[in-house]
Amino acid sequence: MLTVIGGEGHQCRRRHSGRRITLFRRVASLAAGALALAACSSIDSLNEAMPLPSGSRAVSEPAGDATAPAMPVSAAGFAIQTHARTDLRNYDRFSFMTATTKGLAPDAAARADERIRGMVDAAVNDALAADDGACIEGEATCGIFELTLDVLPCSGEILCLKQDVNGVPVGSATSDQRVDVLVLDSVTGRAVDLSRFVPIEATEEFLAAVNAEVAAAQQQAGFYDPAYPTEVTEDDIAGWAPLSDRIQIWFSRYSAGPGAMGAVTVSVPYPGS
Repeated sequence: MLTVIGGEGHQCRRRHSGRRITLFRRVASLAAGALALAACSSIDSLNEAMPLPSGSRAVSEPAGDATAPAMPVSAAGFAIQTHARTDLRNYDRFSFMTATTKGLAPDAAARADERIRGMVDAAVNDALAADDGACIEGEATCGIFELTLDVLPCSGEILCLKQDVNGVPVGSATSDQRVDVLVLDSVTGRAVDLSRFVPIEATEEFLAAVNAEVAAAQQQAGFYDPAYPTEVTEDDIAGWAPLSDRIQIWFSRYSAGPGAMGAVTVSVPYPGS
């Protein structure tokens, strides 16, 4: 800071005093400018010598919204566990599998896992309810229940889990064979509808192809009767899966042929392909 001293003992002409003050102000201004330039130069040199840490942003750069990295589809899948019950009264054998998803976002995993539990629990609880029944012909134990889960190689962001139920219900003289398939979107965890791959306008073409494959399967098994052809509808389909080059379809026992054929499996190309 520059200070101009004055008092009674100092009698200067007004013009000389004004020039001196103006000169002092200019000198002060030039000095302040030089100091500012030197400070900026020092800061720039410091920034060059000390680069920002990795992942940091300069203050002048607008920062975008932070988003979690997308989970690769290849990382998504299922973890499967096997269980057995030996404490049941009427079952010779009772085993089942459960599954949870892995590699999904938390919300998607919660939705998908709930659907898996619903599918498995429905079959297991139905079988457990029969444990209160009676075996035929006086047998001590007679029931067999086996529930297995298989991961299917579905395309894109789709996850597919196939459930097979096989066995002999308590009090029954015939075996049971049922199929169910969960088709899930790995991004949302929600179930995928068949209409995503078979548009409404292609339904007739799709069902015609399915019935042709069912007839071929019956012929191969020796059960085809042209006088009574099987005409399946979309409601008869127990499960389906969108594979890379075709749609695979499952029918539970008796749905697409006589019981001796068991569960019938066919595959058809995607409509329009």
